[in-house]
Amino acid sequence: MAKLYLVRHAETAWNAEGRIQGYTDTPLSETGRQQARTLRERLARVEFHRALSSDLTRSADTARAILEGRAVALALTPDLREMSYGEWETQSWRDIQARFPEQMARIYQRDPAFAPPKGESMLDLMRRTERFLAAQDFTRPDENVLLVAHGGTLRGVIFNLLGLPVSHFWRIRLANASMSVIETVDGGALLSLLNDVSHLDGLAPRSDPAAG
Repeated sequence: MAKLYLVRHAETAWNAEGRIQGYTDTPLSETGRQQARTLRERLARVEFHRALSSDLTRSADTARAILEGRAVALALTPDLREMSYGEWETQSWRDIQARFPEQMARIYQRDPAFAPPKGESMLDLMRRTERFLAAQDFTRPDENVLLVAHGGTLRGVIFNLLGLPVSHFWRIRLANASMSVIETVDGGALLSLLNDVSHLDGLAPRSDPAAG
């Protein structure tokens, strides 16, 4: 049985401001760097055999903070990037709601085929994360794998592994610097922890799950 430790990247200034990031490469804020350090402490006793991360800075730097002092190579891949929001990136969700209410309604109605202009749909993201999972071997017994990515990407990983319907995509919240755990068992997967932020204590995480 392998264990996948799924970590959403720590906070950026854009998360706190409610701005859409997607593929836009943004750094961790000071709060985010503190959150990443608490993740390192939380996971200090876990022996990781592999570590993978989105190649975007906010994810890669969170992973590096967790792995500090360990002899574990970090593999970066664009397959774990957040869902692309195309022309909506850099703008706030509030502004997008005001400018494109009909398009936002399709998101609220959980239309998996909807994509922002020049962006990805939920179906696109599900296919991308499915491709990522197919290229990996997460069935090695007694292996612990660190996987650091984004809210949308981690939902894609979770939904693909558990066989959940994409129509429920937005019904799972993953906060910044949260940790979830999936165990691979008998050719399937078991979710044993979801969106745990107990390690953050008084840091008061602020998260916009859709902003990446």
